[in-house]
Amino acid sequence: MLRDWTGDWIGTFIGHKGAVWCARLCHDTSVAVTASADFSAKIWDTMNGTCMHTLQHQHIVRSVAISPDGSHVLTGGNERLLRLYDLEDIDNVHLLVDSEDGKNEAHSSTIKSILWQDAAHAISASEDGHIKWWDLSTKKSFTSFQLNEPLSYLEWSANHTLIVAIAGNTIFFFDAASPTNIVKQHTLPHKPSCASVHPLTRDRFVVGSADDTWVRIYDFESATEIDCFKGHHGSVHAVEYSPDGEYFASGSEDGTIRLWQNTPGRAYGLWRST
Repeated sequence: MLRDWTGDWIGTFIGHKGAVWCARLCHDTSVAVTASADFSAKIWDTMNGTCMHTLQHQHIVRSVAISPDGSHVLTGGNERLLRLYDLEDIDNVHLLVDSEDGKNEAHSSTIKSILWQDAAHAISASEDGHIKWWDLSTKKSFTSFQLNEPLSYLEWSANHTLIVAIAGNTIFFFDAASPTNIVKQHTLPHKPSCASVHPLTRDRFVVGSADDTWVRIYDFESATEIDCFKGHHGSVHAVEYSPDGEYFASGSEDGTIRLWQNTPGRAYGLWRST
């Protein structure tokens, strides 16, 4: 489903027959790609909601990524394969192969997340705790990082300057411009499910939890809890700051997406000053 930032409904993509695990937009928002438990990924025209392509797989597709120009798509999931599709030649599929062992499988366990870094590089992460950086021209990995626990989350943050990874109770913040370089890591008292760093100040990060229904703000340097937001009635599995850092969104098992203002009382968008 597409909504604008006010929450108004724009349209719904109808076609999957199983849970949708991941959805991405290209930079100009004209093309969307989704990954589903129905063993498929689908490519959508966001202007009219039609399905342009269905990419059949042999198992659950957990993650997808789309190139900035919307011309190529990467898929991964329970098959442990990383497939690269050219949307102009959809039947010509390439497998990304680990340069160390030469096997067709990109990872030894389920691929949980894929990030498209730039025109020539991508990143994948798996339950095996491996994060791998890929050269899309050679279709091979060129470096990797092994986490000490199974990975549960990998996503861009701070306007693509950081990569956030979560394993167990620990959050890792990688420098997006320097593969495997950890800028900061914190082990939290509760189990985080997702996190996002303030895009401008980079002095705080917001965290959703798999253990409770609260959304917390932590200091980036010390991991001291700054604030706690209550309102959801289910675990929170997605959080993200707005590009200007004025508010953040949280998505929960309770079926709602909530928008939270960083400075309550300030006039911004639909919020009026108090």
